[in-house]
Amino acid sequence: MAVKTKSAHKYGKLIIDDAEIPVYFDVAFAVQLLRQGYHTIVKKCERGELPAFKVGREWRFRKSDIKEMIEAQINEHYRPVKYVDIAADIQSRL
Repeated sequence: MAVKTKSAHKYGKLIIDDAEIPVYFDVAFAVQLLRQGYHTIVKKCERGELPAFKVGREWRFRKSDIKEMIEAQINEHYRPVKYVDIAADIQSRL
């Protein structure tokens, strides 16, 4: 999974490999990873839309939970592409 960030934040680098994502991370890292705003992430945590837990007053995320959530969303919205032989279609129309 590649994540490119625009800010010069402490997480503002290109994450190339899954191994570079920490096992547990905070909201600031989730903002960069999920490409959503800080307050959006916090609201989704409060509503239970993101798999997260609190450590003191701060939300934390587990890499495996976020990966499962993303995989579930991909599988939910996945539609196989129908292959169309364009050359045969053109030939049949001539």
